Amino acid sequence: MKHVLWMLTGCWLGLSQLTHAQDRAVTGTVSGAEDGRPIAGANVALKGTTTGTTTDAAGFYRLGVPAGVTTPGSTLIFSFVGTLSQEIAVGNRTVIDVQLKPDTRQLKEVVVTALGFQKAAKGLGFSQNSLKNEELTVARNTNVVNSLSGKIPGVRVAGSNGMTGSSSSIFIRGFTTFTQSTQPLFVVDGVPIDNGGGQAGTGDAFKYATGPLSVSNSQTGVSNSNRAVDINQDDIETITVLKGPAAAALYGLRAASGAILITTKKGKDNANKKNTVNYTTSYNVVDVNRYPDYQNEYARGTSLVGGVPARPVYQPNADQSNWGPLIRGQNVASAYTPADRALFNLPDSVRLTAHPNNVRDLFRQGSNMQHNLSFSGATEKTSYYFSYGLVREKGFIESNQLDRHTLAVNASSQLTSRLTLGTNAQFIYNTSQRSPIGNQLSNPLFRGWFLPRDYDLKNEPNQRPDGSQVYFNNNTDNPYWTLRNNLYNDDRDRFIGNVTRRSNSPTG
Repeated sequence: MKHVLWMLTGCWLGLSQLTHAQDRAVTGTVSGAEDGRPIAGANVALKGTTTGTTTDAAGFYRLGVPAGVTTPGSTLIFSFVGTLSQEIAVGNRTVIDVQLKPDTRQLKEVVVTALGFQKAAKGLGFSQNSLKNEELTVARNTNVVNSLSGKIPGVRVAGSNGMTGSSSSIFIRGFTTFTQSTQPLFVVDGVPIDNGGGQAGTGDAFKYATGPLSVSNSQTGVSNSNRAVDINQDDIETITVLKGPAAAALYGLRAASGAILITTKKGKDNANKKNTVNYTTSYNVVDVNRYPDYQNEYARGTSLVGGVPARPVYQPNADQSNWGPLIRGQNVASAYTPADRALFNLPDSVRLTAHPNNVRDLFRQGSNMQHNLSFSGATEKTSYYFSYGLVREKGFIESNQLDRHTLAVNASSQLTSRLTLGTNAQFIYNTSQRSPIGNQLSNPLFRGWFLPRDYDLKNEPNQRPDGSQVYFNNNTDNPYWTLRNNLYNDDRDRFIGNVTRRSNSPTG
């Protein structure tokens, strides 16, 4: 028994010495590939084992590894948050220094704040939310503000109406002032831009309006577009919404209600240094969601004679009253003057018939067509992005339409080892035609919603050969005539851009 114990003890000591003889120490430093600074806390692990260590404040590490080059643990894995991991075979080396490259995939977690500075989203001390281009272009809208609806907590988007080119307001955490604009500041690539023009009014007084957006105006004028409608969504890389006082701290009083930071696309480098061409197109159909429910039993007229209830009487020139007799196909007097009856060869009496779709006939099927073509690329010292966008929108009522052409250029070039110049420019040509809104006769829907049920709007005459209007009851504008003659035309040329100079020297 003693001999056996002595033999086992000897074998154990021999194996321990053999194992110890096969281990050797590998040392080195881990630093960043861009700035060369040591990385503290980087992980150094033996592949295939649970053995590892971390670097100290100077980026230094020391680890025991097997001597054999084919045994488990013969490869070291270097890793650190925000960098690309590296695997290096040990071989016969005892000193291995490593430089870790940044992980460009994590640039999406960077937020561009004031003056174009980039900061990690997790390191910001204020609330912010970002949307990527893919989230903005899932269903392409003409107005980029509408693309934010329902996608960011605390942000509410309100459209003034469904008219083509109408304004859209955006409210961050509700109303913040009683006397000033409640709209956030828009900043495109570090340049604050005007998002005004959403007020309603008449003439030049509202053509150049830059005050607070008006969600609706029930009195006069048209609904002007807020100027964010000029921005092409396909040119946007990200949108970041800054909420609360933090936005004002970065951009001043104009951002008291928040800020919308827009970063546009730039030329991106790729492994093969190839140019990239992208083309996208979309086509949307627009229809009125629903209509009011109308009765189709009673014609225009009244059931009062001298203020006293009486048998319903048909009145050809009744404005919007449907208190007349039951519609039973009886003959009634024409509502047109003798001169108009002679001009249009109309009879003196007509058969009383209900026209259930006379309000629906005011509307049509609208559409939204968008085309976007872009060219981008980069080399070691130069990058570029060029795009052209076309939006053509046809409104759901006649004569309402919008055309927008956008040209965008974003380029930069490293002129010397210490100087890089860049430019970012957008040119927008926006033209639109739309009808007035509000409590006025020039609004085609002002009386259109209350048409008498027996009035055949689609087939009745509305314009004389001299261009004058044929009123449908001698005193009310015909909706079709005002759709074609009371129009607001809006033509805008806009340029947004900047030139940047960046020093590449260590001291900036």
